[in-house]
Amino acid sequence: MKTITSILFCLTFAFTASIAFAQSNEAHIEQVGELNESAVIQKGNQNEAVIEQSGNNEALIEQDGFQNYAFMLQSGSNSGTITQNGNHHADVRQMGNSIALVYQDGENNFGEVKQEGVDNQATIHQYGSDLEAIIHQFGNGNFANILQDFREYDSSSPFIFREAEIIQNNNGNIAIVDQRVPTENPIQVTQHGGMEVRIEHY
Repeated sequence: MKTITSILFCLTFAFTASIAFAQSNEAHIEQVGELNESAVIQKGNQNEAVIEQSGNNEALIEQDGFQNYAFMLQSGSNSGTITQNGNHHADVRQMGNSIALVYQDGENNFGEVKQEGVDNQATIHQYGSDLEAIIHQFGNGNFANILQDFREYDSSSPFIFREAEIIQNNNGNIAIVDQRVPTENPIQVTQHGGMEVRIEHY
C-alpha cells in the first residue's frame, strides 16, 4: 500500500505542476487509502483546487492570484492547510481527528471550516478587507481560533465588513476570536456544553 500511495502522490504532484503555471489554473485530486499525501501549488489569476481524501491524510493547497477557490474534504486522521493571496473562498470539511489551517491575505476573503469528531483544531487567519470566517465543530475537546486583521484600514471608508462566527457542540471545547479591525459587526460564538470562550476586539 505504501508503494501505491507514493506513486499516486508523485503522479498527483506531477499533474499539479503541469497546470500550476497556467494563467487559468484548475486542480482536482481524489485519494482513497491509508496514508495519502497531496500538494497543490498554483500561481495565476483564475485558480481552483479541490481535494478529497479518505484515510490517514495530509493535504496542502497554496494559491497566489486574483480569484482563488479551494475546497478540501477529508475523512479519517486528517491535516489540511490552505494558504491564499487574492480574492479567496476556502471551504474545509473534516470528519475524524483533524487539524485545519486557513490563511488568507487580500480582499473579499471568506473562510469556513466544518469538523466532526473529537480533539479537532481549526484556525482561520485573515488579513485584508471584507473578511468573513466561520468555524463549525461537532464533538468534544475541540479548539477553534479566528484572527482577523485589517492592516490597511481607511477610517473614512464606510464599507468595512467583518464577520467572525464559531459554533461548537458538546463538551470541553475552546473558542478564541481576535478581531484587530474597526467594525460594527458582532462576533458570534455559540456553544453547547462546558466550554471556554475568549474574545478580543480592538
